[in-house]
Amino acid sequence: TTGPNEVDNYQIGPTKFPAYDSVLNSSSTYQPYSMGSIQHQVRVADGNVYYKKGSISGYDVATIFPGLLYSITPTFTWGTEAKITNQGNASNPAITVDNKNNAFVAWEASGKIYFQKVPSNFAPVSSNPASRVQSNAVKTDIIITTQTSTLEPPTLITPTDGKELQTTRPTFEWKAQKDIFNEYRVMWSQLPNAEGDGKATKMNSSGAEKPTETGIFYFAHKLDPVFDPALERNKTYFWKVVGIKPDVSKTEVQSTTINSFTCNPPFEISGITNYPNPFDPNKEKTKIRYKLSKDADSVTIRIYDLAGSLVNELSGAANGEGASIWTKYNDTEWDGKNGRGDMVINGISVLK
Repeated sequence: TTGPNEVDNYQIGPTKFPAYDSVLNSSSTYQPYSMGSIQHQVRVADGNVYYKKGSISGYDVATIFPGLLYSITPTFTWGTEAKITNQGNASNPAITVDNKNNAFVAWEASGKIYFQKVPSNFAPVSSNPASRVQSNAVKTDIIITTQTSTLEPPTLITPTDGKELQTTRPTFEWKAQKDIFNEYRVMWSQLPNAEGDGKATKMNSSGAEKPTETGIFYFAHKLDPVFDPALERNKTYFWKVVGIKPDVSKTEVQSTTINSFTCNPPFEISGITNYPNPFDPNKEKTKIRYKLSKDADSVTIRIYDLAGSLVNELSGAANGEGASIWTKYNDTEWDGKNGRGDMVINGISVLK
């Protein structure tokens, strides 16, 4: 339903032809397309395709209800009709027009679909409509499809199959032919079909070419450390990419492989903070928050004054980061007292 990228060095090409099953092929019925005050029409007669162009020359006004409702119909002055193919077995013509009034015509013949550009300055070489001569301004028919083409599926890059990752928020990378799909759906799950846990959509415009490999787009999707839940540690996950073709049918083409991986990050402590800060221990407690990359045997939080003397020692939760945002952090409260239960004086404390 879409034309080639280049015809007669013309870079835009048609956007879309009318639905195939709605195109008329009667020898007495035209398939029209209007662009502003210009109308283009195409039809099939005697197995050949005929084209003509007209412009609005006036309007017919009919009264439906006096003083209130009128019917206004434009009248056209038509140019000479011209035959743009001599095949003798053409059928099912379709037409579309760009914003420069170049017309693009497609039709079927012998099981193939043919495409023809009719430039805006096209004019038949004869003014006699009956002759229907073929103009030299129209080039030879161009076959745009002879069989159903096979879409190349996206190719997974990383994580490679069986990979053990050092993170619970991996970056998924893949590549695909440039501009074949208009969007991609990357999916990951503990199920072998890679469906059910997580997915994200990347548009074709987010892809990038490498200088050494033209015609191939590279894509990446990284799980966000704030908004995306972490994957479970020491669990096997499966991932794939589905390319979605930019047409009405929304054709989906899955990557040829489904890769598996596990998450086994090294032990890390991060995200240490406390709130409120500063705080008034006579009215409130401060909440100490931290994140562990995996479960620990125990957690000890030590609070010091600026002289380096130990003020208090607290026991903290030892849970590793969970898959849910609600289980991402561990919290421990401090009431502003030292190890003897006395309130500390105003000042700055350091926690470790």
